[in-house]
Amino acid sequence: MKFLIFLSIALGAPALAVAAPALTLEAPAARVVIIPEARPDMALTADPRLAIHPVAGGGARVTGASSWLEQTLPWVFGYRCTAAGVSRWGRAIAVKDLPTLTVRVPLDADITTRGAVFGQAGAGRTLKLSASGCGTWRLGPLSSGLTVTQTGPGQVIASHVDGKLTATVDGSGTIVVGQGVVSTAKLIMKGDGRIDDRGSVGMLDAEMRGSGLITVRLLAGQAKVAYDGDGNVRWGRPKGKKFCAGLACY
Repeated sequence: MKFLIFLSIALGAPALAVAAPALTLEAPAARVVIIPEARPDMALTADPRLAIHPVAGGGARVTGASSWLEQTLPWVFGYRCTAAGVSRWGRAIAVKDLPTLTVRVPLDADITTRGAVFGQAGAGRTLKLSASGCGTWRLGPLSSGLTVTQTGPGQVIASHVDGKLTATVDGSGTIVVGQGVVSTAKLIMKGDGRIDDRGSVGMLDAEMRGSGLITVRLLAGQAKVAYDGDGNVRWGRPKGKKFCAGLACY
């Protein structure tokens, strides 16, 4: 029988002004389900291959699955993520078979993951996500903002973001925002990956430090662009000017 570990971490008296509890996942491979709710604390459910460690500030650190992954996928160094799961030299583990962590979080969430992580998150208010490794995160609508960093070859796909957007790619990863009205966007590329905002942006502050690509479908206001690499920053313009690259519009 499969047993689950349940942990609820309270933040304390409602009158105290404290930051939202933070979650750190340090498993080599896992599937994560994030459920934002109108609550001040986190509740975590994990299968036995993962271990939950409460940390100061009402957060939690989750580890484990290393032994299981090494037994299932020997010589794990050099494994890669595919759409179907984790693989190496013809052997694979499907996403559905990865250790699963389910987390109920406040509407303003703070999450850090390292490894081959396949995550999904429901609709919330704001999200701070730092993902290092491969795998894919799929995010539901965010009503007030997204701060996201992708390090490595993974990808983050956000369905809808309103408010403020801060996105950083360090490596060959991808960040995509499908829809939304972003007031200000701070977009930073440090490698050969891609950042793609398919909604609309009021003000753009972009830094290209590598060979990647930053695109904004529609920019209504001013653009501030800094180049320190051979990549490109492109954005669309309403009413007449159809396309911009760097600081020139055509």
